Amino acid sequence: MFKQIYIYIVSTIVVPSLFIIPSLVTRLMFGYNLNTWFIYNTFLIKNCYLAKYIETGEPLIDNGIILANHISITDGGIDNVINNTHGICRSFYMLIMLFNGIICLIENWGICINRENCRGEDLVRLIKVKLSSVSRVLLYPEGTRKKYYDSPSLITKKMIKENLKYGTLVYLYSVLPNTPIQVSISLNKDKVFTNWSCTIVPFYRSKPIIPSDYENVDEFLEVIIDTFYCSIQECIKKR
Repeated sequence: MFKQIYIYIVSTIVVPSLFIIPSLVTRLMFGYNLNTWFIYNTFLIKNCYLAKYIETGEPLIDNGIILANHISITDGGIDNVINNTHGICRSFYMLIMLFNGIICLIENWGICINRENCRGEDLVRLIKVKLSSVSRVLLYPEGTRKKYYDSPSLITKKMIKENLKYGTLVYLYSVLPNTPIQVSISLNKDKVFTNWSCTIVPFYRSKPIIPSDYENVDEFLEVIIDTFYCSIQECIKKR
């Protein structure tokens, strides 16, 4: 509990408060982003959270969409930094992030949505626009945090199939057929915010998936399910 409070205060108030004025002035006066959000979050996550991140599998794709697994409310910072991506965040969480959220909005780092009013088609079109100016966008195809990551060795392919949100994935196939997709699975992200000892956070990245390589959307979805499940199994080996 104390570490959660410590990380929340440091990452949402103390550190971002040092950058909010220069970030705002630079954006308003020169129309230029300092990218301070990524810089200080990288420093926090890699130096202040008492965690060691082990990256395995394939190299990070140069551009495209990263599909990550959703374990805790704090996944966004870790996944975006390790995968060097621009994320998607609910408006409500932007408010909770305080100064961190404000800088994220000032620098247009992420895609801010109201989940209740954002359909899969709408979200994919926002991603398409974002990819015209950035290299990678992070997406959580499970939608919400999943408790089955408390016991990852018990996860089955059926559980993955039942928990992925297919609306968005279907539109990725039709709207962004030539955009590379890479699955990035990680474990123990939730423990980073509770353990005072060093936490090992393994990452496993899959080979790129190109939607247009598959004859129909059902075949594409089956590959996503299989890749997601197999990547979890590979990641378990590194725990």
